[in-house]
Amino acid sequence: MLDKGFDMSDGISGIKIEVHSKADADKFLVVSLDGAIDTYNGEAVMVRLKELVDRGYSSLMLDCEKLVSLDDMGVGVFFCLRSLIESDGELKLDKLSGQPEEILKELGYIEDKSGFPKIMNCPNCDRRVKAHAPGRYRCPFCRKPVLV
Repeated sequence: MLDKGFDMSDGISGIKIEVHSKADADKFLVVSLDGAIDTYNGEAVMVRLKELVDRGYSSLMLDCEKLVSLDDMGVGVFFCLRSLIESDGELKLDKLSGQPEEILKELGYIEDKSGFPKIMNCPNCDRRVKAHAPGRYRCPFCRKPVLV
């Protein structure tokens, strides 16, 4: 069992990873992320989080309150981690905001509370199109107007 406040970020520049006691009736292990996940530290962050999964912690709650930014490598960490624990457990993102939230919404990793971005078939050409908010759009394929 990990001690409360166990620091996993030793030697990783740009981010601090701290493991806390479990939440939600001991179902989730809480992991706080403080900083940025980017090209320079993404692989090391993934290794540290994979260590938790390898130790048997299959339900993780990532506290992203102090996560300031993600680049493509940071996004990859989230996708890889989700695929690692998807079969056995669950991954929750808590207090996600700002640039990381916008990127993960844009990529469809997390669902916008309004139901957007919405992926649907164009009523004219039946090709799949993506709308980021309600309104009138032109289908990028057939160029006919689409109301969302």
